[in-house]
Amino acid sequence: MGPRWSGTYTEQKQDEDQDGGGPLTVKALYDNDIQLAIIYTADPSIAENKLVSLEDTKGLFLASHIVPLASDNIDERAAGIINAVSASLTPEGLISLNQRSVNEQLPAATIAAEWLVSKNLD
Repeated sequence: MGPRWSGTYTEQKQDEDQDGGGPLTVKALYDNDIQLAIIYTADPSIAENKLVSLEDTKGLFLASHIVPLASDNIDERAAGIINAVSASLTPEGLISLNQRSVNEQLPAATIAAEWLVSKNLD
């Protein structure tokens, strides 16, 4: 169980110093301009900046899970590939992939291809 916010949820402020969970939001946290922010759990800036995730004890924020969606018309081979990828992709793995995208500025196709090889899914 993560740390809990013991205060009261109040109005959410968004101005020119924030960008919906991006680098300006992280800077605003460090500058103490804001004390809470909504940042996607797979964002590498959480670990890189040693931010603390709070438990949402009131269930106010929707969980973000990766869910594969496909047509009913896909064949068994394609379904097997989708299931294998889905089973292999963990939240930590997603953060790692995002870190490579943000920090190394690699194309998504390169990151994905290397990940598939690392998981023997190529």
